[in-house]
Amino acid sequence: MKRTTLSAALIVCLAGLALSVSGCQLVAQKATEGALKSATGGAVDVQGDSVTIKGKDGAEATISDSTKIPADFPADVPLRDDGTVNAVITNQAPGGGTSYMVNIRFKVPQAEILSWYKTELEKGGWKITSTVDTGDGGMVAAEKGDLGINVVTAGESSEGFTSVITMQVGPKSK
Repeated sequence: MKRTTLSAALIVCLAGLALSVSGCQLVAQKATEGALKSATGGAVDVQGDSVTIKGKDGAEATISDSTKIPADFPADVPLRDDGTVNAVITNQAPGGGTSYMVNIRFKVPQAEILSWYKTELEKGGWKITSTVDTGDGGMVAAEKGDLGINVVTAGESSEGFTSVITMQVGPKSK
């Protein structure tokens, strides 16, 4: 899927999930499925808190407001135990290989989160390929075997949270 098509699909998904919370579940489900099918040209399945889109090329993406790390998430990716998972997106590429985007909120400063991930990735045998330090946060990228990871920190100021990370993990770019 093209990036603009995926962006449109994500907006439609989020609107559909919001409608389902308001009590219009069946109407929201059908509207979301129809809009996504029209936007992507792929098969769409809305089940509870998740939406799965299957492209004509065999690619498959599942977007969920699940607060759990998927069972098949790579075990050698370090995870802090003081974060709150807010969202998970799983993508299955046509030729194999699963990638994940996980959004986790923390009540500690961004710089602390970034430093922890850089240290833990290195301890776990990951090769750091890029870092950006903005003074209060930034980004760390690393590779290990066939996997790549990007951890990006940003500020958060709701419900007592001070930091949020978006972690992308999947087959590294060739």
